[in-house]
Amino acid sequence: MKKVLSILTLATMLLFAMSVIAADKVVVIPMGSSAKGTDGQIQYNDDGKTAGAEVYYDKATGKLEVPGEVRTVDGSGSNRQWGTGRPGTGLLTHTDPNGYCTTSTGIKHALSYMMGTWYDTAEVCPAGTWVCRSNDLPTDGSCPIDSVSTYIGIACDGTHTPISPAVQTTLPGFTADFPSNSEQLVQIRYSDDWGLVTVVHPCYALHVWCCWE
Repeated sequence: MKKVLSILTLATMLLFAMSVIAADKVVVIPMGSSAKGTDGQIQYNDDGKTAGAEVYYDKATGKLEVPGEVRTVDGSGSNRQWGTGRPGTGLLTHTDPNGYCTTSTGIKHALSYMMGTWYDTAEVCPAGTWVCRSNDLPTDGSCPIDSVSTYIGIACDGTHTPISPAVQTTLPGFTADFPSNSEQLVQIRYSDDWGLVTVVHPCYALHVWCCWE
């Protein structure tokens, strides 16, 4: 009888040890979509309800969302210059029914709300967007904005264009590109004419083309 009890005791101890080892290797993280959530819980976006988690699963899109700057590459392996999402950043509203424009390949794009120099382009693009490159944007057509009262840009010497705020329905915006034939100049694209590509010095302050998918 003692031998049987010893075997049972040993088996119980082994099962307990195995469960402890398994607990060290497998961690189950609960998911929820409540207004608050709990510590250690990953939230998922269920009809717009999240707990403001740093990482959450969006049930509607099937994507894991990570707010802020994430270094990823496009399909060809090229780096993207991601927006840092500073407070106050946003996008202007375009006349397209969606408020932004979309290329034939599905890349959405809009001008940044804030202006910055070419060196600061990532600072004025919202989190989750990247500074558009020329090959992200169309080569013809346009993407006009809703009428706004703003400056077209600010020259390197601080001169505003126009000198006083004026109603605008077209604005230039920086892209991420260096033109191959212009040293120390950078590309800008215009919301009323994709075929018009010009260059300025990077110390100009302009709006920025921000892209996302």
